[in-house]
Amino acid sequence: MAANILSLAGSHTAEYTTVTGGTTAGILLVVGAVPMVPLETTTSAGVVVACQVGGAVLLPKKAAASTNVAAFGRVYYMTTGGVNKGTGVAAAGKMIGYAMEAAATGATTVKVQLIAGPMPLETQA
Repeated sequence: MAANILSLAGSHTAEYTTVTGGTTAGILLVVGAVPMVPLETTTSAGVVVACQVGGAVLLPKKAAASTNVAAFGRVYYMTTGGVNKGTGVAAAGKMIGYAMEAAATGATTVKVQLIAGPMPLETQA
């Protein structure tokens, strides 16, 4: 299991078949409109990987000006350097959950309660 899983409460497991590049355990993956965290790492395409949907996770956060996240505020994702990271900036990406505690602008991680299904429609544009 990925070391950054904080809680499985309210979560379920989904199977994801990897595409080019595989997956990295604990790094946010968005499939369609569903945010999830792979529980294992693979570098091959066509491998079925268990992923956590929902629950609480510690995710990488974009550390830049105005990317702070308020406690219980919405967390969005953006791709930086090929890695999906959390941010408090709505325009950056789609909503993936709510912050379990505040994360300052310079923070490199954020504790997130992932939504346990498709992202809200207003954040999928």
